[in-house]
Amino acid sequence: MKKEGSGLPPSRYGLHECSFILYSFNQAASLRAISAVGSLDCHLGLGSGLVVRSNSAYIRAIPRNYGPPLAVSEPLMPLQEKDGEKKRIEHKFEVEIVSASGTLDQTFYRQFHSARAKLPSGVTDEQAMMNLIKAVIGTGILSLSQAFHNSGLWFALILVVFTNWINVLCLRKMIRCAHIICKRYITIAGDIPNVRLLTFSTGRTAVDYGEMGELAVALGPQRFRRHAHLFREAINIFLYLLQFGSCSVYFIFAAENIRQVADPKGYLPIVAYIAFLLPVELLLCSIRQLKWLAVPSTIANLLYLTAFGILFYYIFDNMPDWRRLPAVQNPAMWPLAFGSIMFAFSSAGTILPIENRCKTPGNLLRWNGVVNTSYGIITILSVAVGMFGYIKYGDAIQGSITLNMPKDEVLAMSAKVMVVTTIILSFPIQFYSPMEVITAILKRRFKNEKTMLLVEYAVRYALVFVTFAFAALVPRLGLFISLVGALTASSLAFLFPTLIDVLLHYEPGNSTFLIIKNALIFAFGLIGLMTGTVTTIEAIEKNATLSVDDEYYKQLHAIRAKMPDTVSDEQAMMNLIKAVVGTGILSLPQAFHNSGLWCLIRLYFSRRSLSLFEVADPDRTLPLTAYVAMFLPVELALCSIRQLRWLAIPSTVANGLYIVAFISIFYYVFSDFPSWQRLPSIQDVALWPLAFGTIMFAFNCSGMIVPIENRCRTPGNLLKWNGVINVSYVIITAISSAVGFYGYIKYGSEIRGSITLNLPQSEPLAQAVKIMTAITIILSFPIQFYSATEVLIELMNKRVKSPKKAFLMEYAIRYLVVVVIFAFAVLIPRLGLFISLVGALTGSILGFFFPPIIDVIVQYRGHKRPVWLYINNLLCFAYGMIGLVSGTATSIAAIVKSFS
Repeated sequence: MKKEGSGLPPSRYGLHECSFILYSFNQAASLRAISAVGSLDCHLGLGSGLVVRSNSAYIRAIPRNYGPPLAVSEPLMPLQEKDGEKKRIEHKFEVEIVSASGTLDQTFYRQFHSARAKLPSGVTDEQAMMNLIKAVIGTGILSLSQAFHNSGLWFALILVVFTNWINVLCLRKMIRCAHIICKRYITIAGDIPNVRLLTFSTGRTAVDYGEMGELAVALGPQRFRRHAHLFREAINIFLYLLQFGSCSVYFIFAAENIRQVADPKGYLPIVAYIAFLLPVELLLCSIRQLKWLAVPSTIANLLYLTAFGILFYYIFDNMPDWRRLPAVQNPAMWPLAFGSIMFAFSSAGTILPIENRCKTPGNLLRWNGVVNTSYGIITILSVAVGMFGYIKYGDAIQGSITLNMPKDEVLAMSAKVMVVTTIILSFPIQFYSPMEVITAILKRRFKNEKTMLLVEYAVRYALVFVTFAFAALVPRLGLFISLVGALTASSLAFLFPTLIDVLLHYEPGNSTFLIIKNALIFAFGLIGLMTGTVTTIEAIEKNATLSVDDEYYKQLHAIRAKMPDTVSDEQAMMNLIKAVVGTGILSLPQAFHNSGLWCLIRLYFSRRSLSLFEVADPDRTLPLTAYVAMFLPVELALCSIRQLRWLAIPSTVANGLYIVAFISIFYYVFSDFPSWQRLPSIQDVALWPLAFGTIMFAFNCSGMIVPIENRCRTPGNLLKWNGVINVSYVIITAISSAVGFYGYIKYGSEIRGSITLNLPQSEPLAQAVKIMTAITIILSFPIQFYSATEVLIELMNKRVKSPKKAFLMEYAIRYLVVVVIFAFAVLIPRLGLFISLVGALTGSILGFFFPPIIDVIVQYRGHKRPVWLYINNLLCFAYGMIGLVSGTATSIAAIVKSFS
């Protein structure tokens, strides 16, 4: 009987047909079989012993270390006579096993190999070695010369050998832990060393990486066991990122080399060559069994060896003196080298799929076994290519050493063709590992074999298309894949294996060496992960912000620094946040009401407020237009400010008041918070365009971003990953999501145009919130006003040459625009519908129409048509068109209806 709260969910592993034998002991410890083969409903879990329960017997198996076994009172499967024949009655049982020994002895491996020999898709040691070498020797080894360049000639040699040694130790840990889990949780056959009463076979002789991590956590301390599935999902996420990222790199790498051979002048874009590779990879990824992948893997290895021979011919031809190169490079470059090495050598994602299909898995761990022999060959090849390639080409070394080979020699071209063929044949090996995990999930959902086969192939082809799409849409994946490699390869190779090893082998008071050993490896991996990730992000940042040209931005920043009315990054951020975070955020619950609770988890923001009207005149004795008129003198004074940097002061004050107001709003929202389940997940589709218009009006800052950029001292910083735009919109999105989502849950269908209107009218705190909101909107007005007037003033300056006259004309224009805005507000005081109309009409055009058109025009390169650029901008344009047409039509219809 399974103990409550212990172990894993039974549904995780499903049901298995099993054979089992129950034994009892006499005083001489001889075995006597009580029952034979039957049907067992196997649930894996945790407990102090093993429990079997049926309607004909109750047996509890106690580990030897915990006490004697209980007696068996009756046969487990009694004979029953039916129609003159005696038949055994089959029973369903629930089983827990955790007390088996973790020692991997020869008896275990004999049983293990016997079970693996029956697998229809098992591979031999030689096939496993070919698959492992091919899985590791991919595009990464060709970029190792760059790692030598980033860390120095001799330091890189030490770093490569040391990292590879630690990597092999962790791979051996993974394999050993997988075997221990197979023995401890899923006993193959024969006796369980520390359990007296049960032997059974489930037919499960392997675990994948994620499952191994989950079972290891489940075996650990009690307080962590319920989180075991999270550990599994974390491993699988890192695995998917690494493997599918590698597959995308394979697409790009092969396409670049093909273009260099077939189209050196670049008449066709890289996307065309990526598309040429798609049918080939679809065909290769149709292979479901690993043993059949050994054939293309062997061919790839032979081609690779030949290509390496040619590569070494060019490397050693007129080899220069190595003493000209630095022995140790700038330490700031070391993390990049570490990331390249990890991407080149890590096989944490493929080692277990290869082990799971190996007929003799015990041979993987021998001193001359598959792992050690494979990595011995890999290390020699990688050191030779990386070290001598760096000596040959020095600082001129490129991302792949094949790109340094001559472009006009037949032998060099043939080497590139062989490398490309190798990469194409290696793609399905990299693809196999994540696909195996996904296939296991599909098997638990689809029991019918034909359905399962169709679904599996559909998923296979869909995932190949996904990797193709990433490669086609973003063909410059170098730095991003380096980031994924530094992050995921370090985690999968160093961090997770050490944690699993400690969880499986930890014994209180007797594990000091175990903890120290794994802690050192964990620290090495963590340092590499953090430094490699940060350095790569900085490289991405530099590439993103200085992609025009380094010198260009240096000159631009120097010129901007001399301008008298420029703003700092902090001031620009305050202006941008204040330009977007207006009253719109307070109307977002209404947008949720128009589209449904879960349909509207996306960007939104900005709207006018009726807060002062609610505070000063709750009985509404005066019309709304009277309060609109009261704002006019205040806004005329604020709009007299001509320089953007001075607007940062009221903008900062407004942001501070807004934060206080939001905290107070959340106090009311979360007081007596109702259940969200009463609300519709998706609202009537006819209301969606109104929600779209509100969102566009709230979030769109297309009219403000260029004026803010024009006054920024360091405009290059706007585009950093942690720059003004990203940080501002992260803050904006977080606040808006919280207000809109939880505000709608709180007030439901009673939500009004602004959430402040739902606050109590008789409480001082609620009234203070409305006043602060009104002040915030008043102070935000000149920020929104600045963009339009800047364009008008620039047109006026072209016509008026006199400075005094221009000064007077500028203020006349400013005041006239404010009065026109006042007139619109008086004529159409129905705020919600008017905002939806403005947002759908102008927000869609400025936010989704003009930017894609400008982007295509600026980046168009004649005959080199960037297909990915067209697709990207076409999708944005289409989305904006749908929102424009539907939002504008719906808003106009609603306005007409409201007036009639």
